[in-house]
Amino acid sequence: GGGAAAATLILAERVTAGREAHGERHAFERFESRLLVSRPDGELVAADAVMLDRRETIAAPGRLGGYTVVGTLVVVHRGFEPELVRPALPDMPGGPTLAGASSLPGYAGAGLRVGAASAADAADAIGVAFALARIAILGAGPPPTRRA
Repeated sequence: GGGAAAATLILAERVTAGREAHGERHAFERFESRLLVSRPDGELVAADAVMLDRRETIAAPGRLGGYTVVGTLVVVHRGFEPELVRPALPDMPGGPTLAGASSLPGYAGAGLRVGAASAADAADAIGVAFALARIAILGAGPPPTRRA
């Protein structure tokens, strides 16, 4: 059996504070992102939401703290465990990047969330996790990029 139950999704997203060099750090009223992954029959596989509102102190503990970038990697693949992307997690508590990985319900895969001080730090952590996921599922890392 193949079909939808055997399908794979690897999705990466980064949300930055804006163009900080132009004084646009969190220069929005509200940011909201929702991810819903469901099977063709409508069964919900995973749901994730990020909401940042300027009326609340975005830099407060429990929100972003000192981090300006939020990164997310979602791997939907039956039996994919968070341990497979945990080597991408930074090992420096209080450092420029904070991250955690957890299982999706029903052994449907894993999710990784990253808080980072810069877009580059978030890209590094998400990029390593993305490569680890591809290697675990496909046996090969990501193809080369066109960027120099």
